[in-house]
Amino acid sequence: MKARVLGVCFTITAAISASADQPESSIPCDESAEPQIIAYGQSTEGCSIGETVDLDRFEFLGTAGDQIHLAVDSTGGVMDPLVEMFDPDGLPFFTDSCNNGCTLMADLTLPKTGVYSLNISDLFGDNTGDYVLQIERVPPRVPPPGVAYNTPVNDSIGNNTDYDFFQFQGVAGTMIRIAIDALNTILDPATQVIQPSGAVLDGSETFCFNGCTLIIDLTLEETGPHILRISDQDQDNFGPYLLTINCLIGTCTDIPLGLTADVNAISVSAGGTQNLALDAGIANAGDRYALVGSMSGFTPGVDLGNGLLLPLNPDNYFVLTLLTATSGGLPPQNNFFGTLDASGKANADLTLPSDSNPAFAGLILHHAFLVLPNNTRGGTFSFASNPVSLSLDT
Repeated sequence: MKARVLGVCFTITAAISASADQPESSIPCDESAEPQIIAYGQSTEGCSIGETVDLDRFEFLGTAGDQIHLAVDSTGGVMDPLVEMFDPDGLPFFTDSCNNGCTLMADLTLPKTGVYSLNISDLFGDNTGDYVLQIERVPPRVPPPGVAYNTPVNDSIGNNTDYDFFQFQGVAGTMIRIAIDALNTILDPATQVIQPSGAVLDGSETFCFNGCTLIIDLTLEETGPHILRISDQDQDNFGPYLLTINCLIGTCTDIPLGLTADVNAISVSAGGTQNLALDAGIANAGDRYALVGSMSGFTPGVDLGNGLLLPLNPDNYFVLTLLTATSGGLPPQNNFFGTLDASGKANADLTLPSDSNPAFAGLILHHAFLVLPNNTRGGTFSFASNPVSLSLDT
């Protein structure tokens, strides 16, 4: 369907969807709802091969040419995961397994566009156990958060199968240093840098073990936005880490940081404020922006055209935030519509009063902003940010 907001018409694409500033989410397993739909970047929660001959079924939407990373972590210690994948025509596409409470990992390129089926069971049908499934598109469709040079960032591999993605601006010939300090004794940090062309930067795929600090020096080969991927090497550990990208020699210009927040949770009873910083870069200085929300996740999102994706799923909250944008947002929202300053930046906030409705507890709000078209761009969008989340707790 098409929606017209603030004088702009764009297309909302219907697709399989489910419901940080790392954009991350999970789906609870429910055998009565099989096949369950899982989206790129999501992990499962509470999945189990409950009987030795049990088989769990999932579906995901893929596009021909998508490069995906599949991980199934047997968290119970004994289940031997067997993965069987079928393409949109029902033909066998991929089958693999591993033994003895392992993590099965595979990097695949999808041959067709459509709905893929994925089944998980125990290899020999003689073990039970819990597991986590995660499917990542590499690079992700959802815009990752930006990282400024020489600015430490705290984040975490939230579960064994987690992938974290960041963006940074690179200039060919520049030498940079990526440092990742594992802040526990078990995380084995592993990296990969994806260049603007989509090729992996030579020397960027490396790792270290046992709560180490990984330091790598790289000479960039291309100019433009680069994507850094961080994970646990064998996807069998998790934990917090500290990331810094340092500029050693050459031209180092910061990428627009997109949308960042000072907190990601507010108590419904105590109330509080989430302060949001918007950064679309100097190229968008003086342009209008709109902050939009969703309560149903950020993937597959809305195709804005011009190669841009607004990482929010349309729902009632999405429509409400769009319709109220020109007045600055709903009453708890401040500066959800406005003009970027001379640096392409702005600030906004969302305040939840104390003693709010207890029924709000458990909700997760996702927000992202877009820079609205102007006459000089011929009516096209020029920027869409990464999503940030706000959990409403008790």
